[in-house]
Amino acid sequence: MTTKPLREQERIDNRDKRLQTILDAGRELFSKRGMADVSMKEIAEKSQISRATLYRYFPCKEDLAFAIEHYFYREILLPQYKEQLSKAQGNGFEKVAFHFRLILGSYRLYPDYYKFTGAFDHYFNYRQQPEELAKEMNRIFNKDFDIDPMVTFIQEGIDDGSIKPDLDPYLTAKTIDQTLLSLCQRMAVRREEIELEFEIENSDDLIENLVSILLNGIKNN
Repeated sequence: MTTKPLREQERIDNRDKRLQTILDAGRELFSKRGMADVSMKEIAEKSQISRATLYRYFPCKEDLAFAIEHYFYREILLPQYKEQLSKAQGNGFEKVAFHFRLILGSYRLYPDYYKFTGAFDHYFNYRQQPEELAKEMNRIFNKDFDIDPMVTFIQEGIDDGSIKPDLDPYLTAKTIDQTLLSLCQRMAVRREEIELEFEIENSDDLIENLVSILLNGIKNN
């Protein structure tokens, strides 16, 4: 056996390791300081590579930000969510509650990712046309399921009587998910400050309380 295939595999492995280092460096810097204040030079220094090497991977920090979002969602969060989703049991309301538990679990495991998404949303809100941003985000997030699980759970709940019958399943699912995501992002960014400002021992209590309010709001008593 020749050494050429081994050298090629080593080259691929090194490239993958370097890419991961860049993604981690970008996420850390963007999360701590916001995207606007971070330069490609700083990302290269944090990654311990030259700027020329960094530009071979990503021509600009915006492309790097989308790559971080894509990687973390598709390689980390989504596989774990899909694996746990198969364990959802009970009526529609109970499945919605289970979905909430999965989201809270991901927040507690990866608060830095939620901090990054907050910085990501803030940056691109001012620097990209809405239709262009929506197209890119659809590329990352859509087509993971034939039907949105949350929409399905709410419809199941309406059909089995555990969720209020006058709710629009799609609008309700999107409203709930975006509300919960927004609070998780805010807690990830300002956790200690909020605990001091509102004299709350654990800011996770705010998220738990929001979940309780949302569940009570859709439950068919």
